[in-house]
Amino acid sequence: MFRGSGINILDLILKVAVTLVLTPAMVQALNVEGYGLWVLVTSISGYGALLEMGITFSASRFLGMAVGVGNVDQQGLIFTTVSQFFRLIAAVLLVLTPVIVLVAGLTVSGSHHHEFELALLIVCLMLVLRFRFRLPVVFLRANSRYDLIAQASILRSILQAGLLIWLLAKRPSIIGVACVQIVMEGVELYCLARFAAPLIPATVPPPDTAVVRDLRRDLLRYARSISILMVGESLRGNLNPMVVDRVSGLASVPLYSIGMRLITIIQDTVGAIFGGPVISIFSQLHGAGDEAGLRSIFIRSSRWAASFSTFAVLGACWLASPFFHRWVGPNLWGATDVMHIVAGPYLLYFAQYPAHNLLYTLDKNHWLSWMAIAGGCFSAVLSIAFGMVWGLHGVVSAIALEMLISRLFVLPIMVAKVIHVPATEYIFKHLLLSSLRSSIPPLLGIWLFHRWVQPDYGSLFLAGSGYTLVCLLLMPWFILQTSERHEAWTLLKKKLRLA
Repeated sequence: MFRGSGINILDLILKVAVTLVLTPAMVQALNVEGYGLWVLVTSISGYGALLEMGITFSASRFLGMAVGVGNVDQQGLIFTTVSQFFRLIAAVLLVLTPVIVLVAGLTVSGSHHHEFELALLIVCLMLVLRFRFRLPVVFLRANSRYDLIAQASILRSILQAGLLIWLLAKRPSIIGVACVQIVMEGVELYCLARFAAPLIPATVPPPDTAVVRDLRRDLLRYARSISILMVGESLRGNLNPMVVDRVSGLASVPLYSIGMRLITIIQDTVGAIFGGPVISIFSQLHGAGDEAGLRSIFIRSSRWAASFSTFAVLGACWLASPFFHRWVGPNLWGATDVMHIVAGPYLLYFAQYPAHNLLYTLDKNHWLSWMAIAGGCFSAVLSIAFGMVWGLHGVVSAIALEMLISRLFVLPIMVAKVIHVPATEYIFKHLLLSSLRSSIPPLLGIWLFHRWVQPDYGSLFLAGSGYTLVCLLLMPWFILQTSERHEAWTLLKKKLRLA
């Protein structure tokens, strides 16, 4: 777990660094309209990824169970069944690609339709390639080799960044960017196949029709709720750039994309800290039947997630304006407004990351799925309605409103049903009060270092480092209870003695 988490953090840091370098380079080389077209390409292609229907998640779970008990025959049957699924998905997407490209071309405003359609075609073919050779990822996940997945991702990020920088300097175009993407996809898939080769069974047992039928049914049953959740999240995330294009024009799409970028970085960081490792702890306690221990560690991790989210979101909101000014220039400075509108609701979402893990652990993921699809539809309708009146700010306000309603009212009710704690106690005492209490060190850090903030990377680094240092020194006194501080100090002394 530590090996996978550590290199995943390294992969995340590298991707953030690459994003910080490439985004302004793409805006400058492709101009605002060209970059907006590329954002639309990635958003529309995201719907093609929905054809995966949660099979990767489901197959990794069932294959992991087979690996855990050492059942090689079961692994072989899963290999056969899942490979059929992925071949079918790749074939369906290949057939649908021309339709996706033609329909998408009709929905995009502005000129350069042919360039947009060709780039989208290349990216869709990249998805076909990804689905066709998806099995190595499943086997690596099932065997807890996330470190190898991250290594392949790191190699791709480095090579892709170098090629894109060269391309943008020599002959910038979204078609060229798409070509680099599909080539690097092939490199990453090749590395994953080499890494997973020793883990894939050399022989597959003769399939028993009844066994395969039952396995296929179980795989699809579990995947169904995951796919519903993916659809809901896509309605919220991938549709909005297209709505912004229609109601405010293509020039507003980069404002939306860049304004949401810091939010997605915080989301990835929260997921790395409070995602897989927390699910593992919850699963152990649930498997042992320790419901009291599960409730206790859930509440504790919720307090920690709320405090970390407060630190991250307040810091991002404080530094967003000068950072965007330096990162992408004054023409896209308006992205700050986008981030400030969604910051509060997303803080509430990040603070409840352990709640999602708890529902997955207790096999209540279908609750999350229906909340996601209902919220996604509500957000889509509201975005169109608000966008027609207030443009870009209307679309962003619709996202914020849906997120606020679902995380302030719906999710706490779900949590209350499984941990038998009143929803009001969970949301107000353990989340909002923890967030309010832990906001004191960040606010103090902002007050101490606000004069240092200037739109240049050196000043931003110094101000951000001072802010982080103040929070590191003071946060334990606002987050941890007395017994938790004593426990942490005891563990630290033990580690120092061992070192």
